[in-house]
Amino acid sequence: MYGWKVSKKIILLGFACIVLNALILYIVQVLPVASFWENQMSYETILGLVPRITLGSIFGYLAGNFSNTWSLLAIRKITGAKWLWMRTIGSTLVGQTFDSTVFCLIAFLGTMGHVDLLHLVISNIVFKVFVEALFTPVTYKVIAFMKKQNLTEPHTT
Repeated sequence: MYGWKVSKKIILLGFACIVLNALILYIVQVLPVASFWENQMSYETILGLVPRITLGSIFGYLAGNFSNTWSLLAIRKITGAKWLWMRTIGSTLVGQTFDSTVFCLIAFLGTMGHVDLLHLVISNIVFKVFVEALFTPVTYKVIAFMKKQNLTEPHTT
C-alpha cells in the first residue's frame, strides 16, 4: 500500500532486528556459564546452528521481502487496483519461494539429504502461501478499514 520506499525501510528495520537477535544469541552463548547450569553442551549444540540459521534468515529475509514487494508492485502495475487476492497470494508465492529456498539452503545444506531438503523447501513455501490465502479475507477487511480511516498514505510527522 505504501510503495517501494516505505517497504524498503520496513525491510531494512526487520533486517536490523535479525542481526540484533543473532548478536544477542552469540553473546549469551559465549558468556561465562552459571555454576549451577548443567546443560551447557546441549545449549551450545542448539546454538551451534545459530550462525547458519541467522545467515539463512538474513539472506532469505532480504531475498524474500524484496522479491515479494517487487512482484506485488509488478502485479499491481498489470492489474491496476483490482484483484488484491492475486497480488497478495502471487507476491507471497514469489517472495516465499526466494525466502524459503535461500534460507533452507544456507541453514541446512549438508545437514540432511537433498530430497529431504527439497521437501523442507517445498513444504515451507506451500504452508506460507496457504496461510496467505487463508488470511486474504482479513487483508481485505484491514485495507478497507485503513481506507476508511484515511491511513493508506504514509504520514510524515
